[in-house]
Amino acid sequence: MSAATVSRLGWLALVPASLCAGAGALFAAGRLPLLITLPWVPAAGAELTLHVDALALLFVLLITGIGTFVFVYAAGYSADDPGRRRLFALLLVFMVAMIGCV
Repeated sequence: MSAATVSRLGWLALVPASLCAGAGALFAAGRLPLLITLPWVPAAGAELTLHVDALALLFVLLITGIGTFVFVYAAGYSADDPGRRRLFALLLVFMVAMIGCV
């Protein structure tokens, strides 16, 4: 496998790193709890509400911080694996699912 492909997949580590930086900036700003409400089904009066407090933000920092290191490690470890794109997709889906659980 070429070095360009490996480094291109390594750039995917910027996804969790940027999420971690954004969560860290929100935590440092001290504007918690954060409440975001979006209309989901306006006819039924249903809304989608996201409530982020300090504990939830701490877990988001933990998930995205560890996720960054996992992405960097996987970029080098799976350099010769033909299914590495699927691996990165599954890692990203797993990380999003973990954040969704928080």
